[in-house]
Amino acid sequence: MKRHIIIAVLMALAAIILSACSGSTENTPSSAGEAPARGTWAGETYVNEYLNLRFITPIGWTISTDEDIAALLGMTPDILGAHGHKIPESIWEAAGDNLMDMLVTDPFTGINVKVMYEKLSRPLSRITGEEYMEIALATLGQVGISASIIPGTTQIGDYIWYSFETTTNMGEDSIVGRNFVNLANGYVRTIIITYNLVFDPIYELLSRFSSLNIPAPTPELEHFDEALIGAWAWDMDNNYVYIFEPGGRGERGFYPDLEPFTWVVRGTGHLSITIGLFHENINYTVDGNVLSLVNPLAGWSYTYVRWEEDFVLPEYYIVDFTGHPLVGSWAYSENNRWFYEFFEDGTGTRGWDISRSRLLWDVYDDHLMMEADGVIEGWTFTIRGDVLYMDSRDGVGYGYRYYRLLEE
Repeated sequence: MKRHIIIAVLMALAAIILSACSGSTENTPSSAGEAPARGTWAGETYVNEYLNLRFITPIGWTISTDEDIAALLGMTPDILGAHGHKIPESIWEAAGDNLMDMLVTDPFTGINVKVMYEKLSRPLSRITGEEYMEIALATLGQVGISASIIPGTTQIGDYIWYSFETTTNMGEDSIVGRNFVNLANGYVRTIIITYNLVFDPIYELLSRFSSLNIPAPTPELEHFDEALIGAWAWDMDNNYVYIFEPGGRGERGFYPDLEPFTWVVRGTGHLSITIGLFHENINYTVDGNVLSLVNPLAGWSYTYVRWEEDFVLPEYYIVDFTGHPLVGSWAYSENNRWFYEFFEDGTGTRGWDISRSRLLWDVYDDHLMMEADGVIEGWTFTIRGDVLYMDSRDGVGYGYRYYRLLEE
């Protein structure tokens, strides 16, 4: 919901920018020159013959329909006009001389790309790009939006574009807009890329624009990292699992109540997961048999271990740690009346010799997971001879030492 609110605010911001030079003075076809035409869609590729420009949408992004765009701008879809045709005078009048032709959005971050048109009124139809930008920045300043001109120009497709940047603070989010402006025959053509301070996609997104005079780049194929394929168990509770199947399907949850999802890898180390209408954009790394998932926007990170065994119901889960060096009793170095007992079936006890708590435990490599009194704990451990060293994995920095209690 928060991302939808941000996108709606950005649409309003775009309307402010495009209304900067609009006026109520008479505007005749002779002063306007050749009218813009709407672009068309061929799959994931946006084609605009008026601008002689194409844009290839990134995998996983949402292409807004005319109904979507009209709803964001508080208009009816018929105001946008037909794709592939010049926009008639009646549409300009109904839309207030400002139209959005295209909108694509990353549903995970709110980053989006827009193509917009503005029809200038006399005498403003004769201003230069530099003059237009000065008026736009002055208008934004009047409504409290920070904006600055980007020095130089940028070539996008066949045209040279001036650009300026806006920054809008929305609580914890700072939304940045890069506005590329080109004027021709009394019309302003604008490409707007909006993003946040966590992800800056400007150069990657600009590379997706190209002239229609050159062959179209081959759209990237959906990518499924083979290193992810398989089953992964949460290192804090191995009943919670991710299962990544070839071809982009998967399941996750507390076994056996698993929820299906679809997945795809975008770029390097970026995992997109879709469950119904809910989307997640997750950074991931695979290091041997350990999978780390990080969601920078949500602020969480978790670690999973590759699971090679068959899944079984928790109540029938059989553990056999026969021969594991942790099995046995370990007394606390500061007071040997407090000790751990680790049994071969993954159960155990801990506490004072007269008051013991039961626990469940599991290990992989040097990681120890325990559940005691309804609390899950994660530790790293080292055994040197008959001495057990345990360090907390929660960042607190605790470190403890225990001595093996030998059977009499």
